[in-house]
Amino acid sequence: MESWFKHLCEWLRRLLGNKELPGAATNPDDSFNGVNSPQPPGQQEPAADPVRRLEPDATDFLLTLLAEIPPADLQQLSFYDRTFIATLLKKLRTDTFEIPLLPEAALHIQRLLSSHRVNASDFVDMFKSDPALSAELIKLANSVYYGATIPVHDLQLAVTRVGFNQIQGLVIMMSLRTRILRGKGLHREVGWVTELSLMMAMACQQLSSDLSMSPGEAFTLGLLHHVEYFVLLGAASEYISSHQGAEISAGALMEAMRRLGAPVHDLTVRNWGLEGLELPELVPFDEEEEPTDENTQLNISSRLDMLQRILIEKWSGGSPDASIPGFGTDAVSRVMAAVLPTSAGNQAA
Repeated sequence: MESWFKHLCEWLRRLLGNKELPGAATNPDDSFNGVNSPQPPGQQEPAADPVRRLEPDATDFLLTLLAEIPPADLQQLSFYDRTFIATLLKKLRTDTFEIPLLPEAALHIQRLLSSHRVNASDFVDMFKSDPALSAELIKLANSVYYGATIPVHDLQLAVTRVGFNQIQGLVIMMSLRTRILRGKGLHREVGWVTELSLMMAMACQQLSSDLSMSPGEAFTLGLLHHVEYFVLLGAASEYISSHQGAEISAGALMEAMRRLGAPVHDLTVRNWGLEGLELPELVPFDEEEEPTDENTQLNISSRLDMLQRILIEKWSGGSPDASIPGFGTDAVSRVMAAVLPTSAGNQAA
């Protein structure tokens, strides 16, 4: 995990205000010579990287979300940043933290899925009543994450491509994402988190047998594994909008994620009735230990965090170790190759 540690160090230096990070020395003529000089006889140009790589700022941001860092001294933050964190902590402490309502469309889908006679036309009728959601669904169905070599413009084809059991989680994610994009800040960050969540969903779907879940359940588990990212980015976006667009520092945003992430996650899944996805019946790391809800939850959370870190490192061009307890190494390696976005594909966000 050397590349992860390197990215973490770089991100922390930036949070501490050191913006003049050391870089590789460059020769002003290098780019000219590199572009125009012919290749030596018999030497072929290297093949283009088929993966659309994660940009450095995004890599730093996503890896730092997973980093286990002690709480920061809030006095080192600006008054504005301290007020932001204190406001959220007070709301959580006084049970006034507002968890976004589960979208009506998601509730409708929940009812449809509980029926034994559901078909694509039922979903199409629901999406027709929400043009914005329909546009998001078609855009997602045409993204690289669904192998969109042939574009679709028809709602029924989009529903079929995405799949009935995946639609509810996707509607929740799209609703949370749209809530943030309506605000004045953090648009880049929600784009990064959206792409990562989609990759986690696809990865978990392919590892569903190792998770002892159906592919649809595994997809939703991966998609909403860190649903608190969306909820807290939404709260931060609303705070920025209510303060004339004044930006929250990266350090304050990360501190809010560290201090409020776990309780906001638990509060969200309870409010939305998704607890079943958080505690699948898995064998603990120690096979001789009797499984309990507590250690099962710790195990699945830890395994998915390891998977998420490997995805980020691989996406950014690294070569992480694909070993995760409970998952086959070959299976994880195949998943990495299958879910990373290609440079030729469209972005989902």
